[in-house]
Amino acid sequence: MLDVENKVIEEYFLMKGLVKITIEFFKYQITEPYLNDDLRRELEKLKNYVIFEDFYVEGRDLSKDFEKVKQYVKEKLPKLSEFENNILSYYLLKELTYKDLLPLFIDPSIEDITTKENNFIHIYHDKFGWLKTNIFLNKEEAEKLTALYAEKAYTFVSLANPFGEGILPNKDRFAAIFRLEESGFTIRRFKKKKFSIIDIINYGTLDIKTAAYLWLIIENPVICKLIINGPTGSGKTTFLNSVLNFIPINKRIVAIEERVSELNIPLENYFVIITDSNNPRKSAFQALVNTLRQRPDYIVVGEIRGKETKIFFQALNTGHAGLTTFHSKNLNEMINRLTSSELGIEEKVIHSLKTAIFIGYQGVSKRKIYSIYEITENDYIEVAKFNSLENKIELYLDKTEIFKSLQEVTGLSIRTLKQDYLFKILFLYYLKYQGIREKEKVDEYFYYYYTEPYKLAKEIMFFFLKERLNVPELKFSEIKKLEKAKNPYAEFKEII
Repeated sequence: MLDVENKVIEEYFLMKGLVKITIEFFKYQITEPYLNDDLRRELEKLKNYVIFEDFYVEGRDLSKDFEKVKQYVKEKLPKLSEFENNILSYYLLKELTYKDLLPLFIDPSIEDITTKENNFIHIYHDKFGWLKTNIFLNKEEAEKLTALYAEKAYTFVSLANPFGEGILPNKDRFAAIFRLEESGFTIRRFKKKKFSIIDIINYGTLDIKTAAYLWLIIENPVICKLIINGPTGSGKTTFLNSVLNFIPINKRIVAIEERVSELNIPLENYFVIITDSNNPRKSAFQALVNTLRQRPDYIVVGEIRGKETKIFFQALNTGHAGLTTFHSKNLNEMINRLTSSELGIEEKVIHSLKTAIFIGYQGVSKRKIYSIYEITENDYIEVAKFNSLENKIELYLDKTEIFKSLQEVTGLSIRTLKQDYLFKILFLYYLKYQGIREKEKVDEYFYYYYTEPYKLAKEIMFFFLKERLNVPELKFSEIKKLEKAKNPYAEFKEII
C-alpha cells in the first residue's frame, strides 16, 4: 500500500504568518507560534489587565479585532518587539474570542466546523472537503466551548434545553447539542466574499449561454417564478446572490432572510426583513404576509421550509415575481417534499412556478448546475442538463418556450428577443474576457447595460473586432428596439 498518509498537499499561513496550515491527506494541521516562558508570563499579566479594565473584542471582524488587540498590547507592554507583540496579540485574541478554534475562524477556506466530545474537530475545506484537524476536545472542553459559543450566539443550552441555535458575532450559523448522548456543535461559516455572476461562470458552476438564458427569465417579472434546489452546502444562496444582477435596475425587491442577512442586493430600491423561526411574531410566514403590502416587483426569500411556503406560492399566483431556495436534490424530491403533509402544497399549485434549477456537487467541492426545468401548466420540461462525461451543460433551446412567453409579455418579435439573448451572451463574455469579476464592478456594468444598451452594444462589438474575435454580429436596429422596450422613459423622450 502506498504511504500517502503524511504527504503534504498544500501549505499556507494565516494572520500575517503567525499560524501555519498544513494540508495532508484527510488532515488539517495547525501550527501556532511558539510561546516561551517569558511571553507566557506576560500573557497572564495581559489577561488580568483585560479583566480589570473591561477590555474586550466581539469577534465580529477578526482582522480589525487583531489590530485593536495589538494596540492594547503595545500600550501595556511597550518594550516588546513587533514579532513578540504579534504573538501575544494572537494568543490574547484567542482568549477573548473563539479560544482554541480561532484559526478555524480566520481561514476563509473553511465552510463548516463540526465538534463532539472526546474527538478531533473536523472541518469542511472548500478545496479538499472534510478534513480532521489536530484540535482535540475532551468531554469537559467540548461542554465549555458549546456553552461559550451558545452565549455568543445569544442562545442558551442546558440539560433542560439541550438544543441551541443562533448566529455568532461574525455571522456564522451555530447549532448545538448539549449533554444528550454527548455534547457538540456545528458551525456553518458565513462567506465574506461577494460572488458575482462572472465568478460563478469562472468556477464552472454554469456556462455563459445558460446564464444568458436565466437572465431572459429573471429580468421579466411576469415569468420570473424561480426556485433554486440543492442539498445542504451546495451553494444555493451564493448562486441566488449571483443572479440578482439580472433584475432590472428600476425594480423594487423585498427580501426575507432567517436570522442573518446573506443576500447582496445590487439595486437601491430594496428592503430586507430579518426573521426568527423561534419567535412567532418575527416568523417568515408573518414577514411574507407583510411583504405583499409593500409593493414589491420581486420577492426574494432566502429559503422556504415551513408554512411560509404556502404564502410564497400564493404570492406567485397573485402575479409577483419570486426567487427562493429549497432543500431537494432532484425534481421528484422537490415535488415530494412540497406535496408532503408538512408543507401541504398541491401539485397543481407547484405549476405556478416557471423555473426549477438544481445545483449540486461535482467531486469534493465543485458546484454545478445539474439541470433546469421549465414548468408549464401540465408538464416539467428539462431545458438544460449537465453532461458529466464532457463536463459541460447542454442547453436545449429547441425545447424551451421562453421566447414564445416573452413575445406575449413584451410584444417584441422572436427575432428581436433572440438578438437580446445574443446580446446578453456577448455582454457576459465581454466581462469574462476582460477579467471583470469583482461584484461592485460587475454591478456597474449591469447598470450600464440597463441604461444605455445601444451604446454598450457598439462598445462590445468594437472590442471584439479589435481583438479579432470571431463572434456573431449584433444587429443594431434590433438593439434599438430593445433599448426602447427596456427604458421606462423611452416614450416620454419621444414626446419631448
